[in-house]
Amino acid sequence: MAMHVLENEILKIAVADAGAELSSVYDKENGLERLWGADPTVWNRHAPILFPFVGRVYDKTYRVNGREYSMKTQHGFARDLDFRCTEETAESLCQVLTSTEATKVIYPWDFRLQIRHRLDAANPRLLHVEWDVSNTGEGTMVYSIGGHPGFLMPAGVQKEDCRIAFPGREEIEIFGNESAFDAICRHYLHWNQCARFMDGMKIDQRTTEVQRLVKEFAADGVIYENMKFCEFWSYEKVLKSHIFINDLHIPTCTIEKEYVLGAMGQLRTRFQAFIESLEIKQIQGGK
Repeated sequence: MAMHVLENEILKIAVADAGAELSSVYDKENGLERLWGADPTVWNRHAPILFPFVGRVYDKTYRVNGREYSMKTQHGFARDLDFRCTEETAESLCQVLTSTEATKVIYPWDFRLQIRHRLDAANPRLLHVEWDVSNTGEGTMVYSIGGHPGFLMPAGVQKEDCRIAFPGREEIEIFGNESAFDAICRHYLHWNQCARFMDGMKIDQRTTEVQRLVKEFAADGVIYENMKFCEFWSYEKVLKSHIFINDLHIPTCTIEKEYVLGAMGQLRTRFQAFIESLEIKQIQGGK
């Protein structure tokens, strides 16, 4: 099994061609391996890439255009196939997997999956893992993709002492000895984006932000969606649709969506009708 090594003054990274799987993250500064060692008695993988499905398909079969396909493995097949190395430097590695006649027996679409591992030039402790999925065939390709890294806790460290931080649009500060869970609860109770927690100024800011986005992206219209049976957002939906259409002259489609996906067909029909109305308006010169 071919193995590629990326290295800087802090980290030494190993990536296999098999599954383009990250297989080692060695912390040279502290003399510690940070990635799970794929102990076969526990879990025999390090950080598999899950593609073209995350999880299992129901009853291990699915249908596309009336034809049934079998996907017996969990998390798709990319993790079990060899990728081709297309680019390699001391600090960056690019690997590619493309569809074959064998993959099309169980997954009918043509695709190109590119995985790039890259050590950050400014922060020597930072590793970037980038996924790029391309549909190289005809029609709409259905897929999902995910990562499944296993991290190795240093000796003497309990899992209760560890946490994983995901970058987001806003920071949640942990005060004193409170747990991460308590900090998240406190943050969302005080800064919740639910309409019932908003004052008039905050709601007006939402209108201003929509105007900005419409102008920045030259949008032809706005789709306003809210969950069904939410009285607070339903009230705002009625108000906003009136403001968007009559005051700001922004074409708007308002929908109420249920928590389940059973109404996808109806939503698709609504969206198609809305898009057609925008196209007709353009043909008529904006009238």
